[in-house]
Amino acid sequence: MSLVRFELAEGVEAREPVRPGATFPVGTKVYAFLELGNEAGAPTALLVKFEREGAKPAKSLRLEVPTMERYRTQAFTVSTTKPGRYQCSVTTETGELVAQKAFEITEAAAP
Repeated sequence: MSLVRFELAEGVEAREPVRPGATFPVGTKVYAFLELGNEAGAPTALLVKFEREGAKPAKSLRLEVPTMERYRTQAFTVSTTKPGRYQCSVTTETGELVAQKAFEITEAAAP
């Protein structure tokens, strides 16, 4: 299995990330978009975890990855109610780090 693309975004439409970035306002649903290649490998699973710096450990979200040349999948978090630094980690079931990205949740802009 190989990771082709990993984006954090405000959404996913038509199987593509929408408004990718590293900074999002409080309350935003943040998506981890993954594009993978697993043409020769057996079906496998990845674990995605969103964690806020200094918070208690978060639960992982399990994503199944079939044997396919190109596969896109996503996970999201709605636990972005507090400003701060966050991290999204993607690991194998055995704990091997596949990818990791930091992002920040900021106060909502004034109207």
